[in-house]
Amino acid sequence: MHEKSDFFTWLRKIATSLMGEHGVTLISSLLVVGIFYFLVNFLIKNIFNAGLIYLIRAYNHKNEREYRSMSAFTFGWKKSVKLAEYHSLLFWSKPVYIIYIFFYGYRLLEANWTAIGIIATIFLIGLTLTRFLFEYARYYIITENTWVFESLGLSLTMTMENVGITLRIFLSLVIVYIREIILLVGIFTLPFIMSWLVALGLGPIFLQGVFILIGLVYLVFLIIVSAMNSVIELFVETLWYSVFRENLGHSHTSHHQHAAVHSSPHH
Repeated sequence: MHEKSDFFTWLRKIATSLMGEHGVTLISSLLVVGIFYFLVNFLIKNIFNAGLIYLIRAYNHKNEREYRSMSAFTFGWKKSVKLAEYHSLLFWSKPVYIIYIFFYGYRLLEANWTAIGIIATIFLIGLTLTRFLFEYARYYIITENTWVFESLGLSLTMTMENVGITLRIFLSLVIVYIREIILLVGIFTLPFIMSWLVALGLGPIFLQGVFILIGLVYLVFLIIVSAMNSVIELFVETLWYSVFRENLGHSHTSHHQHAAVHSSPHH
């Protein structure tokens, strides 16, 4: 906000006292490790997303031979690269980026709320259309073995052919998608509280106790949210996959694609 933060000054002093003269080099190394972790986590997320669809499909088909965790992991690993390409193309289509617009727009646009609101509204419309039109693309990639751009086109066709049912499901799950914003607000709250406490000039011993208490509350918050998110994620994936299979059976364009894939010797 064009002002110096005492929190980061305090954090730098603590880091320097702990790491010595080579603190900058160490921090740079940690950033590299952090980026590597992000990429690995990004890949792992795709693996488990595809594996989850694999298990849902095996459960629906009552296929006990395929209903195995290792089989799902192997399947997810094979699909992870294509899913990574898909998410790379649509990386911006997440509600959390609206909050980024407000955070960075406040500074870059000098608190011009009219401009920030217009940009956020345009972004929200683009985000909604993207999620609505290409929601089926992941299932084409995972279950029909299509390439990324092909899956986007097939998803667009399926959405237009089944716009009624797709719209009803999409609107019904809007509240579910808002959980991302709620989670992000919770994550952002912790550093702001810490920054505010340090700025008050409180004693180090008091701050340590408060930080430990906040950390424990934050840990409980993450555990509860993770448990709830697992249930919600399973429900959402099962619902979309079931509708995808239903649409695939009734869609003329997608039915030809489905038949071609299942008639191939590889499948």
